[in-house]
Amino acid sequence: MDKFNDFKNKLKDRYFDEEDQVKENIREVKEIKEIKRDEPKIEIKKEIAIAKKPSIISDGTVINGSINDGYDLEVQGKIMGDVMIQGQLTVNGGEIVGNVHAESVILNHSKIKGNIECQSTLNATAKSYIIGMIIAQEVILDSRCKGNVHTAGKLHLMKEASVEGDIEAKQIIVEEGALIDGNVKMLKDKTNK
Repeated sequence: MDKFNDFKNKLKDRYFDEEDQVKENIREVKEIKEIKRDEPKIEIKKEIAIAKKPSIISDGTVINGSINDGYDLEVQGKIMGDVMIQGQLTVNGGEIVGNVHAESVILNHSKIKGNIECQSTLNATAKSYIIGMIIAQEVILDSRCKGNVHTAGKLHLMKEASVEGDIEAKQIIVEEGALIDGNVKMLKDKTNK
């Protein structure tokens, strides 16, 4: 009986130690359940953040068809179809012929023929070329774009940027050397009437 009480007390001590730890690390804890009332036993399930490496479409690879993924994607080859991902799309020397929908987009010496929609930032470096409409929270262009650009936030046109299309943005920064061939509309801040 003493062994049972010792075990029970140790289990209670462990329970309260773990409960304190859970309070300190509340973001990591997904669910705490008490299994049985007679036996003080708990089950802790923690969310584990797994740093998943991006999927890579390597140089020389051609995909004919759409891609739908929940993680990051890096394209060095060519995709002939729409790309819909929940993470970051990095196109590094690659080409996409189709519409793009991603959390964020980085283009480096790349070409996209299709509309681009991203929830956060589109960053297109020099030697990239976009033929299609851009919709993003923030846009940083140091490349050529043939299509309308709409951003609810900031548009930064760097010195190598060239936009052939209409622009709508809340804030625009244009560096010396950037070109705009189209109409520019400044969006009002919703808090200022």
